[in-house]
Formats: sequence, C-alpha cells, structure tokens
Amino acid sequence: MTEKRRKRLKRAARRRRFKRFIIAAAVVILGTCGYRLRNSMSEEKRQVLETDLEEETEISLFGKTIAAEEFSSLTINEANVLETVSAYFDAKSRQDETAMQRIDPQADTQSVLYYLNSAGITSYQNIITWSREGNEEGSYFVFAAYEVVAEGVDTPIPSLSWMYLSGTEDGKLCLLDISEDAGAQELAEGIRQSEEGQKLISLAKEAYMQALESDTELSEYMEKFET
Repeated sequence: MTEKRRKRLKRAARRRRFKRFIIAAAVVILGTCGYRLRNSMSEEKRQVLETDLEEETEISLFGKTIAAEEFSSLTINEANVLETVSAYFDAKSRQDETAMQRIDPQADTQSVLYYLNSAGITSYQNIITWSREGNEEGSYFVFAAYEVVAEGVDTPIPSLSWMYLSGTEDGKLCLLDISEDAGAQELAEGIRQSEEGQKLISLAKEAYMQALESDTELSEYMEKFET
C-alpha cells in the first residue's frame, strides 16, 4: 500500500469516527431533551393533580371559602347522600308530590306544597352535604347547606337543615322520622352539638344575617315568617 493511499484511508476513518461521535452526541442531546420534556410534563401533571387536590380540600359555603379539614369527622358530599338530598330538594322545587313521597314517605306532602306555594319558593341551589354513618347500617345523619330562591327576592336565602337518612329495600335512601328513636336522637344531638356541628350552624347564621342586612326585600320577606 502506498503512503498516499494509507493517508487517505486514515482521513476516511477519522471522518467516520467523527460522524459516529456527532450522531451519538445528537442522541444524547435529544434523549436529554426528551427526558427533560417528560419530566416537565410529569411536573405539570403533578401540579394539576395537586391543584385538584387543593380544590377538593376547600369548599365554597355561602360565598365563603372554608377548609374541608375543619370538618374531618364528617364526609362532604358523599355520593349517595348528596344524590338523595338533591333529589329531595329538586322534587320540592318542581312540587312533585310523588317524588317527595318516595324520598320522605312520612311527610304530609299537602302541607309541604302549601308552604312552598305560600312562601313563593321556586328552587334550592348550591347544595352541600356533610354526613356521618348512623346507628343502623346504611343510615346517615346529614347536615344540608343550600340557598333558597324565592319569588320577588333577588338574594338567595342561606339555609342549613339536618336530616336522618335510612336505606330502602331498593337500595336507595329516604328521610326517616327519628322522633321515637332514642338512639338516633342521641346520635343526631351529639353531632349537632359537636364543634363541627356548631361551626356549620354558626356559618349558616352568619351568612343569613349578612343576607338580611344586604337586601331590604329579603328582610321584609322573612318578617312574614317571623310574626
């Protein structure tokens, strides 16, 4: 092999090594970028999840944001409980006597309808429930917070009520009269008088008083029921 050919082969070998080096470097760079991109996307997803978690740990109650952890012994918006309570208020809004009877079989629906009409109540909105399991399997003590919308009044009425739910044969829930159930009464009174129960009651009273002070029409409307 001539010296000239030997030099040409060496230059070709160096070019191949340099090309392999460039390709390898590109793979490393692209791989690093991909790794960073994946990490960035993962971080973004984590931030979204963390934001969602933060949103789930806060509740908007009567226009005020409160921490869910303040009511740690109560379950907020348990699916079957919220569904039942929402259906109950929806039936009242629509004045659907059959639906009301199914959810509240012991109620005097004619009296309920009379009250709804005389009070001019058109709907219930922004329903939130706090529940705890009752004494019997499938039963619940429930606080329900909501706003009442009435004809001729611009400001919704902040409201809080409690109820006791029991399971039915078809696997649903209905309201239960516990006036003769000492055990259920004791449970209900214990929750109402608890720190969490009193806080909910206090928040509802505060929101109600603020609503009265902010709307003369609402104040006059409520006077009809206080006399």
